[in-house]
Parts: sequence; C-alpha cells; structure tokens
Amino acid sequence: MGRKVGAFEKRIHEVDLIRGILILIVILDHLFYFLKTNNLAWYDQTGAEFFNGIYRVTNFYWTSQTREVIRQIVLFFFVFISGVSCSFSRNNWKRAAKMIVVWGVLSVVTNIGDRLFNGGIGGWIIDFNVIGVLAWSVLIYCFMQNCSWKGLTAAGLICFLVTVLVIYPIPASIRNQIYLPSMWAPASLVRPAIEGATGPKGDWMPLFPYICYFFMGAVAARFIYKDKKSLFKRHEWERWICFTGRNTIWVYLLHEPILLGIFALLGLIIVGA
Repeated sequence: MGRKVGAFEKRIHEVDLIRGILILIVILDHLFYFLKTNNLAWYDQTGAEFFNGIYRVTNFYWTSQTREVIRQIVLFFFVFISGVSCSFSRNNWKRAAKMIVVWGVLSVVTNIGDRLFNGGIGGWIIDFNVIGVLAWSVLIYCFMQNCSWKGLTAAGLICFLVTVLVIYPIPASIRNQIYLPSMWAPASLVRPAIEGATGPKGDWMPLFPYICYFFMGAVAARFIYKDKKSLFKRHEWERWICFTGRNTIWVYLLHEPILLGIFALLGLIIVGA
C-alpha cells in the first residue's frame, strides 16, 4: 500500500507555508510582550543579568518603531494571503460562517471578561481584530467568488474609495468613537458606556483599509494560480510550518492562553523559590 496522501501533499503548500511563518511571527511578537511585562518580579528576585538583558531587548522592541513596521507588514501579508487562499477553498460560505462564530464568541467573551475582571477599562477587549477582518472579508467575497478578476478588482477599488473618501476624512477623535465594527455585534451590549479618545480595545484593527488587501490577494490568485497548482516543490522541513499555517485560527486563539499559563507558572516558581 502506498503512503496516504495528506493535506500537505494536496494543498497549495506555499500558501500554508507563508501563513505559518506569519503566525509564528505573531507568536514571537506576543512572546516578547510577555517577556517585557512579566519579568520585573523575576528580576527583582533573581538579579540575573541574563533576565535583565531579555527585558532590555523586548522592551526596546515593543517601544520602537521597528515593531510597528513589522506589524503592518505581517498584517498586510496575512490578509493578502487569505484573499489568495479563498480561490482554493471548497466552501467559502462555511469558512466565513466558522470565522464569524469564532469572532463573535471572542468579542463577547472578552467584553464580558473586561467588565467583570478588569474594571471595564478595555485592556482585555478584542472587538474587531484580524479574525473579524478576515471573517467579513470572506463573507463579502462569497457573493463575488464567481466573478472575473475584473469584478474582484472593482470590489477592491470600491473598498479603497470608501476608505479614502468616507472613512479617513472623518476626524480621528470622532472616527475612533463611532467607527467601531463591534457595534454590529452583540458585544456592543456589554461595552462600557464611557470610552476614551481611541476607545477601549485590547486588539483592534479596522475593516477598512484591510479588506482592500484581501481583494488584492483574491485578484492576484486569479493570475498566479490559474491552474490551482503549487508553483514550488515541496520540502519535508515545511510540513510542520504548513500544519501551523492550515490551522492559524486555532493557533491564534490558543497561543496566548498557553503563554499566559506558562509565564504564570514560571512566575510562581521563580518568585517563590
């Protein structure tokens, strides 16, 4: 009997590879955050120069322009490659529904958790992050998935014009108060009544202009993957990264609770030692 052909062999592996690399960068970014914010008690207890070195590096990264540049690049390619992958999905309606459910649950739970355990100051709230952007972008794409590249280009252009002519002209102080996609969701029912200038949020990104990047990817796929076949040879070392790329939504949801648990345990061990 021959070896069973799995997802790694059947899918467009370079798309999963790129998405896997991007989500690993996100995990590293969040790991740096935990190292920056969970280390002071450790250093006070241990006085180790090694830990102080880690703090200086991670604190510099999180307070420098370097992180913002890396973040924008990663988000662009993450949304772009999601637009590309929609061209291969067997059921984009199912894909959109799954992400909308995940986004809705995440939004409601973090809003309620922020009110109950964080004083309603907004640090825990995840209203409309990358999952929300992808969920609604895929849903909109579902209505146009049978269109030609010209139709997809027109949709992307409309989104761009909405961004430039409708969204951006609104003063930031007003836009940040009213342009919150969370008002479309049940989470708006448990948001604090009074918000700061930018609105309370733990992780937030606007649908516009990111949906433009999504349609850029959808259009690019019509030219790059006309035959819906991989363009590059597979390598065995890619397998675990591609697995991560195929399951980015679950990796995204689970990695922070896992990191939080690890650092909470390490804090107890080191400080209690």
